[in-house]
Amino acid sequence: MPMVEDGRVEAQNNEHDTSAGEDGTVDSILDEVGDDDQDEEPSLEIPANALRRSTRERKPSSRYSPHEFVLLTDGEEPEYFGEAVEDESKAQWLEAMQEEMKSLLENDTYELVKLPKGMRVLKNKWVFRIKNEEHNSKPRYKARLVVRGFSQRKGVDYEEIFSLVVRMSSIRAVLGLAASLDLEIKQMDVKTVFFHGDLDKEIYMEQPEGFVVKGKKDFVCKLKKSLYGLKQAPRQWYKKFESVMGKYGYRKTTSDHCVFVQKFSDNDFIILLLYVDDILIVGKNALRINELKKQLSKFFAMKDLGPAKQILETITRYRDSKKLYLSQEKYIKKVLQRFGMNDSKCVASSFAPHFKLSTKQCPTTDEEKQAMDEIPYASAVGSLMYAMVYTRPDIAHAVGTVSRFLSNPGKEH
Repeated sequence: MPMVEDGRVEAQNNEHDTSAGEDGTVDSILDEVGDDDQDEEPSLEIPANALRRSTRERKPSSRYSPHEFVLLTDGEEPEYFGEAVEDESKAQWLEAMQEEMKSLLENDTYELVKLPKGMRVLKNKWVFRIKNEEHNSKPRYKARLVVRGFSQRKGVDYEEIFSLVVRMSSIRAVLGLAASLDLEIKQMDVKTVFFHGDLDKEIYMEQPEGFVVKGKKDFVCKLKKSLYGLKQAPRQWYKKFESVMGKYGYRKTTSDHCVFVQKFSDNDFIILLLYVDDILIVGKNALRINELKKQLSKFFAMKDLGPAKQILETITRYRDSKKLYLSQEKYIKKVLQRFGMNDSKCVASSFAPHFKLSTKQCPTTDEEKQAMDEIPYASAVGSLMYAMVYTRPDIAHAVGTVSRFLSNPGKEH
């Protein structure tokens, strides 16, 4: 069990640590490898009647204090296209949308065609995000075109949708090996990851809002590649990545199909971890790692991030002492701020012994239930679960207790 110290998980050389496998050796992981094998540029059209954001002030329920109530939107990012073109940062959002459209066209993601008879067309929407990066003092404005995949029908628009991401236990085990054996840990990012997936169905969608090609307003987009929002997009990306890794002799492990391994000799091996578009590469030989990077770059648009600094959480490494720390400090602070608790006092225990929660504290009247509907209880518990699973097992008892009342929570819960 990794040590927990001030919210950080420590991975180090410990003779009692069995997270790397039953015998705690490299071979226990390596031996798990399975044997299975447009003609016209769209122009930006801003409608004259673009919707504006409501100026109505939203007030929390008077029944609870501000620390017990939270709005789920931070008000900084537009929620739809109309808001983006009316926002004070309009120029940045327009530039972000232009960059997204350029990427779609360069990757030959779709072609404009007349909708065939009997075929259905999917809608899409723009999703906007502001990203703050450590190495960049200015925030980065990002726009993503997302298909409204919830309207897809099985057997018509897709078949299988299940996809995999690397388990946190695998990440901890491999990082533990890297810390104790002084291995190299490199990180890469796949650009526009879902564009690389090949579609197995004929899918049509509307032209992106604001980028309807003049003279072809009655045309639709026939998708050639996966887009964000499609139900099968993650699965198609994984299948493509798995096939590429197989070409270079890498095999997925039987315990986690997002862990790919190739053993060159007893002391020379590479382990690759895949979490959607984030890739960690661990190995002894830096030259072999660089060769793998070049091989992947032949098939996918990759970004080399150098030594690993973050995968789901911050990675801090001290090679001299063979220690490595995982921290979710930024995430936890963001959650506290989101739920109005960033100024709360710290306590030694996350769950005081005298607290007794039961179903007797659940709302019984329609009035009480309606008041509790305004409280984002499930969202708060979900945010805590994410931290609990990855770096904070010390709050497992408290989170497990409050999660029992998700269907009908009361104020005490």
